[in-house]
Amino acid sequence: MVEGGSTVIWNFLKQRLVDDLYVFIGPMIIGGKYTPSMADGEGITQEDELINLELVEAKKVGNGLLVHYKMVK
Repeated sequence: MVEGGSTVIWNFLKQRLVDDLYVFIGPMIIGGKYTPSMADGEGITQEDELINLELVEAKKVGNGLLVHYKMVK
C-alpha cells in the first residue's frame, strides 16, 4: 500500500508499480489552475506512456463513490 502525496503517487504510477488503485470521489468540487491533482508530475507526453486502468468495482460510500481499478500492464 502506498499512501502519499500526488508526487509520490505519480512516481509509482509512472513506474508501473501499482496493481490496484482506489479512488474516492467526494461530494464536492475543488478546482482551479493551481489545485493539485491525485497524480501530479511531469505528465504524459506520448501515447505509449498512457496509464490504462480496468474498472473492477464502484460503490457508494456515504455521499461519495469509491472506485476500484486494476492497472492494465
